[in-house]
Amino acid sequence: MSALDGKIKYFKTLNGLGGEKLASELTSALLSELFAQTPSAEADAGKTEYACIYVQNTHATAVATTVKQWLLSNTPSPSTVDSIGLGTSGVDGEEQAIANKNTAPAGVAFSLAANEASCLNLPDLAGTKFHALWFKRVTSAGAAGINVDNSVLRTKADSPV
Repeated sequence: MSALDGKIKYFKTLNGLGGEKLASELTSALLSELFAQTPSAEADAGKTEYACIYVQNTHATAVATTVKQWLLSNTPSPSTVDSIGLGTSGVDGEEQAIANKNTAPAGVAFSLAANEASCLNLPDLAGTKFHALWFKRVTSAGAAGINVDNSVLRTKADSPV
C-alpha cells in the first residue's frame, strides 16, 4: 500500500475553461463530467471541444513521483476521439483560461496517450501540489448518436515514502 493511495485527485476549473482551480472535485475519472452530450445539429456539423482540470496530490507530505497520465479507455463511439495534453502553467500555477469550449489552449500538445507506455509524464507533485491537464474531444461531421460516449482517465504515481 502506498502513501498516495486515494490521494491523487482531479479538480475542476470554472466551466472547464482553465483558470483558477476550484475546490469542487470531479466525482469520477469519467470525462462525461467535462463534456456535455452533443446535440444532433452539432454532431452533423462536427466539432472540437476543450476542457481543463487539475491533477492534485492531496497528501499533506508525501511526494508523488513518476506521475503518469493516460486514457484507460477512449470513447466507444467511432465518430469521437479524446486526447490529453499537459497544461502550460507548471506545478501550482494557474492555467491559462480559454474563451469557450471551442477555443484551443495555446502551447498545449495533445496525445492519444492510449496506455501507460504512451502516457504523458507530469512533474513530481509534492504534498498538496497540482498541475493542469487539458482534454480535447473531436467529433467527426455526421457523427451518429450514441447513448454513452465517454473516456476513462487513469493516473499512476509512485511515492518514495
